[in-house]
Amino acid sequence: MLRSGRAGWLLLAAVCACSSGGTEPAPPPEVTVSPDGGVVVDTCNEDLVRDRAVGTVETVSTYAVATTSDGTTPDGRAIQKTTVGARTDFSNESTTPFTYLRFSPTGKVEIHDRQSFTDTSWDLGFKNAVVRANGGQSGSGSVEVAWLDGVALEDVTSDQLPGLSYTTDVLITDECRPNTKPRVGADTAVGEWFIYDPQTHHLDPKDRTYVLKGTSSGNVLFRITSWYDDENVGGQYTLRWTTLP
Repeated sequence: MLRSGRAGWLLLAAVCACSSGGTEPAPPPEVTVSPDGGVVVDTCNEDLVRDRAVGTVETVSTYAVATTSDGTTPDGRAIQKTTVGARTDFSNESTTPFTYLRFSPTGKVEIHDRQSFTDTSWDLGFKNAVVRANGGQSGSGSVEVAWLDGVALEDVTSDQLPGLSYTTDVLITDECRPNTKPRVGADTAVGEWFIYDPQTHHLDPKDRTYVLKGTSSGNVLFRITSWYDDENVGGQYTLRWTTLP
């Protein structure tokens, strides 16, 4: 079993190996025949490019999602702690799907990556160091993402939400290439949520509270508090989250 820093290094190395930062050649154009017999050339095969950015796998994740109570905010809103398994199987990376989370008591959404593009029941998807949000080019949902650095989960108020800058996942560049970033993979709206220590190869979450609009539970605040399980093996997220009117 890989532990602590070395596990983090191997996970990141694998991401870097397949993430070109937008330099991967564009796939060939898709050629179809129109009803009148004419040839139509689609200059960007968006489905193929999105598959490359995400690493689409058509099997459901076997990792667990578990949620427990973790206190309350000063105004009495419940805070939940959720763990999400998202470790990549390096013996066969192409078979590792995203694990999909819904901010509700049901927790895990039992769908595969292909279904995630049209399914509206999930809010966030996790795989290795990548976090997708169900909106934009990641899915048919309405999830938008913003964040506040250096602000505790308990200190965010509804009055702050309108002034934030919200984005959605962009998986395809204007040049019809996978929108990827070194050390992360798909460059999603959640972005690079960690600080990587090159000496210890450890991933430490940034001091950041994410704000989500349009989830299954409305407005949601969450923080990533850890990427390691109880045995210090990388690839398991721990989130603290709460809803906000």
